[in-house]
Amino acid sequence: MKVMIATIVSAALAAGCAGSSGSGNDPIAQQNSPVEAVGSPVPAATQPPTDVIPEPGAQLSERLVGMWKNGSCGEREYVREITFERGGTFTASDRVAPCPKDANCVWSGIIPWKGRWTLEDRTIAIRMEPIEHRVQPTQLPQSFVVLGEAPLSIGERHDKLVCPFQRAK
Repeated sequence: MKVMIATIVSAALAAGCAGSSGSGNDPIAQQNSPVEAVGSPVPAATQPPTDVIPEPGAQLSERLVGMWKNGSCGEREYVREITFERGGTFTASDRVAPCPKDANCVWSGIIPWKGRWTLEDRTIAIRMEPIEHRVQPTQLPQSFVVLGEAPLSIGERHDKLVCPFQRAK
């Protein structure tokens, strides 16, 4: 019985770790493949965890509050996290080359950025505010869009390309 369980666990781990380098073995990147914004329907993202969903009757802008995550989008092949805060501010980070666990790195490989956001119709406009003495992100989205409301899902827009984000815990 122990051998059978060990075999199943080993197979599951191998399947989870298989893939190419970069974002190819990143489960967020695999779940957030881009879609065309014009001419085709945009699929809703996966169901966010129930512990972070505000009341169903809450305003859409209130429901956006919280952290969202995406593994890659177009030419961007790294994780991006964005946290929409009450009052129209946001903080974000691009995990360009994060330092491996338990390693000593000169540079963390994480680029923080921040700014202000507004919601009009289903478009989340962002305006970046520079962080003094910090490297600026190179591939900023034009905006974010609300892809669906039941469950709430958003995407990062680059021209016709829209990449879905997942609500993070």
